[in-house]
Amino acid sequence: MQEEVLQSESVENDSVLPSESQSNSESAASEQTVSTNQNAANAEIIEPEAIEGDFVVAKPEIVYHLSDFDGPIPLLYELIKSAKIAIEDIFISEVTSQYVEIIRNTPKEELDFDYAGEFITMAAELVYLKSIRTLPKDDEEITEDDPEYERQLLINKIKEYALLVEQSDKLREIETINRFYRAPVFTDKDYRVALVNFSLPKLVEAFARVLANAAIHEQEIIPKKVVKDRFSVHEQMENIRLMISVRKQMKFTDLFEPDYDKGDIVTTFLAVLELLKYGRLRAEQEEVFGEITIFAIEGTEDVPIDFEEGDDGKY
Repeated sequence: MQEEVLQSESVENDSVLPSESQSNSESAASEQTVSTNQNAANAEIIEPEAIEGDFVVAKPEIVYHLSDFDGPIPLLYELIKSAKIAIEDIFISEVTSQYVEIIRNTPKEELDFDYAGEFITMAAELVYLKSIRTLPKDDEEITEDDPEYERQLLINKIKEYALLVEQSDKLREIETINRFYRAPVFTDKDYRVALVNFSLPKLVEAFARVLANAAIHEQEIIPKKVVKDRFSVHEQMENIRLMISVRKQMKFTDLFEPDYDKGDIVTTFLAVLELLKYGRLRAEQEEVFGEITIFAIEGTEDVPIDFEEGDDGKY
């Protein structure tokens, strides 16, 4: 009889165990679901007085995790306004998706409607900033009285400066002060100094002046269509070699025709650098801030240039 009671209790216990196991499994699944939702939100709430750089959070805030930013939306807005973060790199939809996920996972009694209003305001400001910075604007619509005019003028200057900086590594590689050049058919006695009383910063300054003059010219005559480059670097190298071989010497500024656009000017400048690099030209400057003169190196007129592998003259 006692054995039957024990067996009965054992059966009852066995029948309870699956139920408890199922309950634990459901609980774990529920926790996993919440965890998954939180991961999907990819955002978290930080406590007051947390500091992100110089930005102090005075109340609980939602921290958004984007590709180039981690922090609350007011901080994101301030960084974009101060141009420390490019609005073009921020996806407003990603910020919105993270906020919506946080709202879905927050109990109704804990919802902060003041923050919801602040979020909508900030998101609208971000959308506005992105629209004015990414949408194209016709040149004809921009006048000197338009606030966009000064900003566009500054952007153009920055782009031109960035072009010079981008070429700095290339300039250092081909700097030719106190270096000698050698053609395959020459002997040691034929080596020549390519640059005399000269330095690359002077050449860059001269190039910048030519580029600035071209910018003024382009403002007077605004092109209505995109014009294909009229020559490559290699083609312009040959053109310059022909001109120098006939005239023997030329002023640096005379290499740039009046109708050259910025693309032609950059291509011509690169062609000069390549000719200096391969020892086909030399440059002199007689006095500080004086005119730069380009000379042909005698004996190199008919010597072909052995370009490096992969150098097709396109930049």
